[in-house]
Amino acid sequence: MKKLLVFTTLVIGALLFCGLVSIKTSAASSTADRLSGRILLQVEDNGEAWYIYPNDNKRYYLGRPMDAWNIMRALGLGITNADLARIPTGSDNWDGDSGLIDRLRGKILLQTEGNGEAWYVYPANGKRYYLGRPADAFQIMRNLGLGITNSDLLTITENSIIIEEEDDGDTIDTNTDTDNTDTDTTDTDTTDTDSDTDTTDTDTTDTDDTDTTDTDTDDTSYQCSSNMYNCSDFSTQNEAQSIYDQCLRETGRDVHGLDRDSDGVVCESLS
Repeated sequence: MKKLLVFTTLVIGALLFCGLVSIKTSAASSTADRLSGRILLQVEDNGEAWYIYPNDNKRYYLGRPMDAWNIMRALGLGITNADLARIPTGSDNWDGDSGLIDRLRGKILLQTEGNGEAWYVYPANGKRYYLGRPADAFQIMRNLGLGITNSDLLTITENSIIIEEEDDGDTIDTNTDTDNTDTDTTDTDTTDTDSDTDTTDTDTTDTDDTDTTDTDTDDTSYQCSSNMYNCSDFSTQNEAQSIYDQCLRETGRDVHGLDRDSDGVVCESLS
């Protein structure tokens, strides 16, 4: 009799445990389903942003402006210009193609017939918003984000992707050129017997490398560690834009305060 009572107790306990796990799983699933395609902001921390990807209903950390821009593009879905035109922009007053919009709510769209321009279809109103450059994407993310508590956020499974940025590739090329210059210098130091000839060759190589570096990468002398420049410090808008883009890549913010109206285009008075 005692064995039967113990067995019955264990069975009931197991059933209750399975029931609780099922309820928790169902709650987590319903939260992810309800927030599919939304951009979430952690209101109990520092406003960290997450994107709930509709294809798997998992959350992806958006991080800095460049991170947000790259993740959104990596998770984007290609669309033709004709289909894109059936979805109204945020400033339009017409309804658009409801069937197409419902299918694409919360998705990131990439124009396959253009230059890969990216758009976000906001689930709440079914309109599309242009993501543009990293700063534009980050601002859209902030404006359309929905606050969420940490406890609710933790019920949604986290995921991540590996991003290979083109900007990093440019940086690698620049560093490779520098490494080649350093290698030449090392060869010169090692070969003491041909010091006169090698010194002349090294001087010529250094001069050529310096000229090439100045021509190809004008932003090597820019500083992004603190606020050091004003629009009046630049002779052209392109020069100001170049340092803004460089510092945005390195720090994720407008270090020098050159973009007064936060539209991604700096020092417009120099145009």
